[in-house]
Amino acid sequence: MSSDHVSRPSPRVFGASLRRACLGLLIALAASAVRADDEGDTATIYLADGTRQTGVVRSISASEIVIGRDAVRLAPADVVRLEFANHSLSTPRASLIQLANGDRIVAGLSRMSDESVVALWKSYPDLPPIQIPAASVSGVVVSVPEAAVERTRAFNQVFGHREKSDTVLLTNGDRLAGDLVSFDQAALKLSQGGKTLEIELPRVRGIAFSSELTSLPAVHKPRVEVTLGDSSRVTGWNASREPGGPLRLSSLLASTLELPLSAIASIRFLDGRTTYLSDLRPAESRLAPYFGPISATAPAQDQSAFGGPLSVRGRQYAKGLGTRSQSRITYELTGQFRLFQATAAIDDAAEGKGSVRFAVEADGARLWTSRLVTGSSRPLTVGPLDVTGKHRLTLIVEYGELADVDDWADWCDAVVIR
Repeated sequence: MSSDHVSRPSPRVFGASLRRACLGLLIALAASAVRADDEGDTATIYLADGTRQTGVVRSISASEIVIGRDAVRLAPADVVRLEFANHSLSTPRASLIQLANGDRIVAGLSRMSDESVVALWKSYPDLPPIQIPAASVSGVVVSVPEAAVERTRAFNQVFGHREKSDTVLLTNGDRLAGDLVSFDQAALKLSQGGKTLEIELPRVRGIAFSSELTSLPAVHKPRVEVTLGDSSRVTGWNASREPGGPLRLSSLLASTLELPLSAIASIRFLDGRTTYLSDLRPAESRLAPYFGPISATAPAQDQSAFGGPLSVRGRQYAKGLGTRSQSRITYELTGQFRLFQATAAIDDAAEGKGSVRFAVEADGARLWTSRLVTGSSRPLTVGPLDVTGKHRLTLIVEYGELADVDDWADWCDAVVIR
């Protein structure tokens, strides 16, 4: 054999090696796909005992939530919320439909009849059209502004005036009252005194539906509140999810609504050990403006005191309280709860201005006081604070600098936990 002879594998050996390499590649790709799916389904789980866990959400049912490779089982009543950090919250250029129960759907308007409002998910084109019972709709912002201040102003103009008749708010500020007959993507029809007006949809800022025609079905429990990546939020019941499948729940939108986990930013569990303060009536509420008399002004529930969604550094919160500086809001706990927690900040409606100090008291004793918080400060995590055996919980917002100018203060995700 010459010294320059090169040994070559036989075709049979070479074929076997190729098959092993291809099989290894396929296994690696499959494992990579599984890891990618796992990463997409990974959530931070906030628990009622004040701790948190991070893991892949395997399944959800009425009796348990299964997370992680070790199949850790959690009772839904012990979970405050799940947050999917990689499912970003954004507000696309679309309409916002608000329901009478507080749910909000960000979608493109399609059409409306006497029975229903039909809209199309803009962020999730693979989902079927939404068909919402007209009697459950409180209003529509036809085009949601991007800027926080303009968005808040639009919300206040449309949802801040519930009247006995349907009301159309035009972009020039005019308000037209009547009976809404129908709309499509081009125009709406409004009946006034036997005459029908046809108004081009680009001229419409919003529609406030008659408060007298609003009706909702009975509340089912336990409930979940699902916030999507486009800032839509849906309250439902009978929530479940099989491994690898969508979240299924019953809601005002459908008897069975299916939402892919990739579209979900958070899931709140509303009827377990956690009680949101925005679902309770305060025992006392006092606001002392810098100019003017002290008043018994109640906090805004699940919205800012300015009238828009709770929005902090570009993130919207579905639950919480909106108030102003020099306010005191007191709730009766009657010794039933162990912990209080919240996120405190000045709302984006302040455009980076304003300054306050937040504080929490229980039975008259100060539990926590914040540093000076401005409209550009990062949101503060409050607690968990021990309120075991306490009877009265008071949330306080004190003046910072410049009196109460632009002090739009938010207590986001404010909860007490049994």
